[in-house]
Amino acid sequence: MQPSYSQYGYASQTMQPQQGQTTAQKSESGDNAPKKRTNGFGIAGFVYAFFSLFLGGLTFFPGFVLSCIGLGMRKECTKSNGVAVAGLIFAIINILEVAALVYYIMFAGGLEVIENFLGGILG
Repeated sequence: MQPSYSQYGYASQTMQPQQGQTTAQKSESGDNAPKKRTNGFGIAGFVYAFFSLFLGGLTFFPGFVLSCIGLGMRKECTKSNGVAVAGLIFAIINILEVAALVYYIMFAGGLEVIENFLGGILG
């Protein structure tokens, strides 16, 4: 193959695919393995759900939704699928945490405890 010269005089070679291969199949290293993509939605869902554990369940809904989207993309993205599963587990734990807190406040006398606490502080 003859190198082509650019306007600056530098030789540039373009890689031509070998016989029976398309340019999409040919990677820079020369192997035919498909490129592994990272699951960005799964990672974002994990981060939201993980921090929701410490923020009292404030960000569990975006974490749940993004983790579900990340699990739906597991065929296209071969990396970071475990992170999407972990994010979904954290989001479910957060949902149970918020449900228990709401139940405690509404039905188990938690509202009186909060009123007594605030009454003592404000005083």
